[in-house]
Amino acid sequence: MITIVYAHPWDGSFNNAMLKETKKVLNNNGQEYTLIDLNKDNFNPVMTQNDLSVYGKSGFKDPVVDKYIQILQKTEKIIFIFPIWWMGAPAILKGFFDKVFLTNKIVSFEGKKFTKVEKALLLTTSEFTTERLIKELDDPIKVVEYPIKSMGVSKIKWHNLGNIILSEKPERVEFFKQINNFVEDLI
Repeated sequence: MITIVYAHPWDGSFNNAMLKETKKVLNNNGQEYTLIDLNKDNFNPVMTQNDLSVYGKSGFKDPVVDKYIQILQKTEKIIFIFPIWWMGAPAILKGFFDKVFLTNKIVSFEGKKFTKVEKALLLTTSEFTTERLIKELDDPIKVVEYPIKSMGVSKIKWHNLGNIILSEKPERVEFFKQINNFVEDLI
């Protein structure tokens, strides 16, 4: 099973268009998938005192965290679709990692594996060009890759449409066309 983790609040965004195209490719290939739409689920990314009271024992208080853990434990491949804002993932995605990627449930720092996930695909947009993100800003995608690698994922591919605000229609169209290849490469 493939899981898509989507983190963008606006249905009119290029990220939403990428999500729709990703779902279309999966459907056309007869591929089963589950969508975790963090904004539509009203996921609360804030780690509260109540959450922290059980966090050290790999516990959780938020019922949606249990739902997400169950999905991730059945997942074989994962796709993340999100914008890069201020050189990092949106707060809702960061909170997803904070609250859901629990030791001995999803991640292990001792080499154990709690999920079946082997491959991950990251589809992002950013205001800076991809080259500038990597060279000048110390590659902000590393912050997202670390929790994914902690799941035991061995293959992560990242594709970014940089300069999203100033990009012309041909650049967007070309990136959009490539989504089919990106997703098929994962499956």
